[in-house]
Amino acid sequence: MLVNTERAQQQLSPASQEDLSEMGYAKQEEFMLSAEGLLDSFSRRGRMHGCRHSGDGLVFAFQNEADKFDFLVARGAKLVYKTMGSVFVSNRNSVVLKNSAGLVCINNGRSVVPKR
Repeated sequence: MLVNTERAQQQLSPASQEDLSEMGYAKQEEFMLSAEGLLDSFSRRGRMHGCRHSGDGLVFAFQNEADKFDFLVARGAKLVYKTMGSVFVSNRNSVVLKNSAGLVCINNGRSVVPKR
């Protein structure tokens, strides 16, 4: 679930050394290396080209294997993920997925797959 950044910030608290130890890290530097490695992996090993904050939305651009861009756009409860071969759109209880295999529409738990 996506939340407002300001609301999420109010829920954060600093991690203590005890917290880090419970997670298996001897010191903060170890945790930071692990977190940076996870971010690097998520962003396709440094191929994330941008994160732009626009009003209450976010736009991420990731360079894919074909040197084109995939986009992730989030604003409130709305989410759009666009790749070369597919589009995923979600707005609360409604979801649409379109790719080369076809189209799937879901609304309030009911799905429709139109014939081609």
